[in-house]
Parts: sequence; C-alpha cells; structure tokens
Amino acid sequence: MFWLFIIIATLLEVCGDILFKKNLVGYGVASHIIGIFFWIVSIRYESLSRSIVIFMVMNVVLILLLSKFILNEHISINQWIGVSLCLAGIILI
Repeated sequence: MFWLFIIIATLLEVCGDILFKKNLVGYGVASHIIGIFFWIVSIRYESLSRSIVIFMVMNVVLILLLSKFILNEHISINQWIGVSLCLAGIILI
C-alpha cells in the first residue's frame, strides 16, 4: 500500500508544480492539497525517514523529466548527474 500512496502523492505534487508553471494556480493548489492527503496516508505504512527520501527523489526525477518533455526546458549535464545520484540513493535505501 505504501508504494501506491507514495506514487499517487508524488504524481499529484508534480502535477501541481507543472500547473503552477502554466499559471493554473487554482488547479495547482488543489493538486497539492490532494497530494498532501495521499502523502499523509503513505507514511502510515513506512517510516518517515525512509518515505521522505523516496518522495523527494521521485519528485525531483519526475519534475526534471516533465520539465524536459512538457515545458521544453534545457536540462544540464549537472542536473542529469544529480538525478542519477538521487536514483542511486533510492536503490541504496
């Protein structure tokens, strides 16, 4: 159940960030509020220290990918290296 809730929470948070970037503030706020609900439910199933790292890394990776493919932003080599290190961190956890 943890993975289901953490993935939904992450997707909603990332959607909220993209909606803010597109000037759809109301939808962005709603997405963040619903995402917070799923985040709270997810930490019932896993320790906070582990779940916050997973949540934040998934957030960083998805924001970077969606920024590249939806918003057509340039991603530097340093950002790609950072994402690779983040993913390695999740694997180690």
